[in-house]
Amino acid sequence: MINNENLHNYEFLKTLGTGSLSSGQDYKIVTLQLGKYTVKVRVSGTNEFLGIDEISVNKEFLTIDQQVNTDEYIDVEKYYLDSDH
Repeated sequence: MINNENLHNYEFLKTLGTGSLSSGQDYKIVTLQLGKYTVKVRVSGTNEFLGIDEISVNKEFLTIDQQVNTDEYIDVEKYYLDSDH
């Protein structure tokens, strides 16, 4: 039953959520730096491993040339034919 006291009770409010596929358990995302990789891990409130959410390449690991070339940029100037030649 919803009353003024329950509106300020976090544990009660968690049970009212709709549309969620999660079990309602609390968890946190921890970001770990492992060499050239950044790994985002999901852990429970008691720091129990729940799963891996994301693995990505740490951009700071790349050289400057590699960082510049990670964008989807193509220099079309070299393919341009000047009518004078």
